[in-house]
Amino acid sequence: MLNRAMKWLTTVVLVTASTMAAAQTPQNARYQVNPIVGTVFDGMTKLTWQRDVNAIPAMSRIDASRYCASLALAGKRWRLPTVVELWSLVDLGHVSPMIDPVAFADTPAENFWSSSTHLGSRDLAWSVGFDAGSKHGHRMDLTIRVRCVR
Repeated sequence: MLNRAMKWLTTVVLVTASTMAAAQTPQNARYQVNPIVGTVFDGMTKLTWQRDVNAIPAMSRIDASRYCASLALAGKRWRLPTVVELWSLVDLGHVSPMIDPVAFADTPAENFWSSSTHLGSRDLAWSVGFDAGSKHGHRMDLTIRVRCVR
């Protein structure tokens, strides 16, 4: 009886440890995080994302586009993502923010600008909200968060 109890306890500990390790791994190893450089490579879309965005203030759509174009991160050229690219980061398995919390640590549950303009009006551009995983059309002069891509 004691042997069975020890075997059961060992199994519970191993399963719990592997579950905890999986929780610390970005979404099925889809993402490769480079914390030294501050980037995240998405193996599914083959895009590289700016990882840390907390220190970046919200800004207008034009300023967001300029910010990405002038970003000197990892010595590469950056740009504002399309709404489809940005929405590919939405992770329905997480709640507010709806994004992988290991790969994109400390991402605020807020809207982020895309480079895509709204078909109904040239004065509107799309954003993706990581609070609920939704897309929104906003006036381009509003100040919203930004995450760059390459």
